[in-house]
Amino acid sequence: MPLKPFEQLSYHGQGRRLRAMAETALASYELLPARITLMTHRHDTTFRIVTEDGQRFVLRMYNAKRRDKAMHHSELQWLAALRHETELIVPEPVATKSNELIAELASNGSNGGDGLAETRYYALSRWVEGRFLHTSLTPAQFAQVGMLTGTLHQHARHFTPPDGFTRTQWQWQWVFEDSTELAQQGTPLISPETFALVNAAYDKIRAQMQALPPTKEHYGLVHFDLQHTNYLFHHGNVRAIDFGDCCWNYYLFDMVIPLFDVADRADEATMRAAFFRGYERILPLPAHHETYLPLFRLIRLLKRMNYLVNSVDNPAHLALVPQWVDYTTQHLRAYLQ
Repeated sequence: MPLKPFEQLSYHGQGRRLRAMAETALASYELLPARITLMTHRHDTTFRIVTEDGQRFVLRMYNAKRRDKAMHHSELQWLAALRHETELIVPEPVATKSNELIAELASNGSNGGDGLAETRYYALSRWVEGRFLHTSLTPAQFAQVGMLTGTLHQHARHFTPPDGFTRTQWQWQWVFEDSTELAQQGTPLISPETFALVNAAYDKIRAQMQALPPTKEHYGLVHFDLQHTNYLFHHGNVRAIDFGDCCWNYYLFDMVIPLFDVADRADEATMRAAFFRGYERILPLPAHHETYLPLFRLIRLLKRMNYLVNSVDNPAHLALVPQWVDYTTQHLRAYLQ
């Protein structure tokens, strides 16, 4: 009897089928027998791997429809460089027996009849110990996040990409391109007032961005998702994980993301000052940072609003739309004033 198509399986059914593939993938590595536990299954799928001698790893299985193999390989190359060229603790890629950072399983039924129609790439990295902090984050800890961000940017300034290195070159115009909700301006989820403010803000945003060219001083390889769920603390030291969205982008945009997590806190000013103090231990703050940080924060809000409004198959995301539209509208008004 043929297997049920993968897309028709439940979340747990897909996880079980991918777990069988994970067992096949682990045979590519010099590992002792291991216990495999599903961690997350969204665009990509991650498994926690614990070998019988207690070593821990993360096995990530990539959906080849989302990004090609070269993109994933480039992320792993940057992680390997960060691990060996800085003192940062980041996920360290583990090579296969054939010395590959990323490998693939053809998913056409040849792997025990997995029922998948596409190839899955996979990569193994060492587990990063630590715990997440958010509401309990102190200024001293947030200063460490600033140092982490500065160290990433310092490394990016001197990083020479190897041949074939491929990561997205982010463009601010994508937030307003024809396929977005902001361009179509037809959804009832966004008010006419908000659309009018977006239209009024566009020319100002364009003028500011034209004055900030993507030169090496302003623009480089960045994490692009350094929110509180992607840095953790172990024995008082900060560590970074989940570099899956790393891209070429403005350093200031990269700074907006951790700063957003302390926005509207009663001690926001203290936390921001701590972050900047930590960053300056590594690098001088970018010129005119206080002028451009509100701009990049607004662009991030608009980007997020587009994403949520377009999440038609995710009721939880759609439920967040009203508060995000209201919050973004407030920032649009402040930006224009």
